[in-house]
Amino acid sequence: MKTLVDFESAKTTAVAANPITGEVYFNSRGDGYIYKYTGKGTDPKAYERVFQVNSATDTELRMRFSEDGKTLYIVVRNRHCIFKSTYNEATRTLSTPVLWVGAWDESGYVNGTGGVARFNNPGGLSIDEDGNAFIPDKNAHIIRKITPKGEVSLYAGMPNQDGYKDGGPEFARFRQPECVEILDDGAIYVADRETYCIRRVMVE
Repeated sequence: MKTLVDFESAKTTAVAANPITGEVYFNSRGDGYIYKYTGKGTDPKAYERVFQVNSATDTELRMRFSEDGKTLYIVVRNRHCIFKSTYNEATRTLSTPVLWVGAWDESGYVNGTGGVARFNNPGGLSIDEDGNAFIPDKNAHIIRKITPKGEVSLYAGMPNQDGYKDGGPEFARFRQPECVEILDDGAIYVADRETYCIRRVMVE
């Protein structure tokens, strides 16, 4: 194990690696920027600024690339919304992020498309083979589904009802889920923070 990046004041909350190029990006909550590790030798200061999300500081992010490496999903957790940035393979750069779903600094529970939807502290998302994103809505105690067109719906749990209950997606209860991961079996694995366990959600 070795130090890849030394950035004392970053307060990093997210790291994402492009699965095609291997490039590594991370955020600095303090100044609101996303940075790219430049990989120049062994210098732990080998990184460069890429952009701020919505020109804002103090952003707690979660980030994930699509499997083809062409899209970076940026969850702005403490601002309750999700941005997208397109990766240019020719220039090896990311575009300025644009709002995909939710509204900046507006929390709540609303299903709908794009800016109509509302989240309450969304967490680490995962993407299936069809391009659908699944994301825990931490303070609403549920798992949401987002189609490639930005249509947000309830996937599992009951909005604003926390607890621990197994069963189908409509019967399950969660307590502050943090992140999800989709594996090859098609199931969604949920880090359910306040029940201190990993849950498995499978639709037959």
